[in-house]
Amino acid sequence: CRSAAARRVLGRMSDSGQSVLLATAGYDHTIRFWEAPTGVCYKTLQHPDSQVNQLQITADRQRIAAAGNPSLRLFEINSGPPSALTTYDGHTSNVTAVGFEADGKWMYTASE
Repeated sequence: CRSAAARRVLGRMSDSGQSVLLATAGYDHTIRFWEAPTGVCYKTLQHPDSQVNQLQITADRQRIAAAGNPSLRLFEINSGPPSALTTYDGHTSNVTAVGFEADGKWMYTASE
């Protein structure tokens, strides 16, 4: 589960029973979830279309958005078999930024 391609540190999940959760991704198309204090990777998700340029976790820590080229996928973090809830295909090039507004009702993206 360890990879030199891992790039992004995402967030904390202190209310989930895990002390700190890190999510990383990169050019190997893999999103990894880590327990920070132990360095143990406990879950992976595949982003099959491209590398992962940006990750963002929702404020309620239930979903993670993965920006790629040229699409964005939204995953449920704590679901059984990992699969994308939905895919957004409105961009024509690299999606370089993704975020959620404070109450999580809106997601925003940017691309090249």
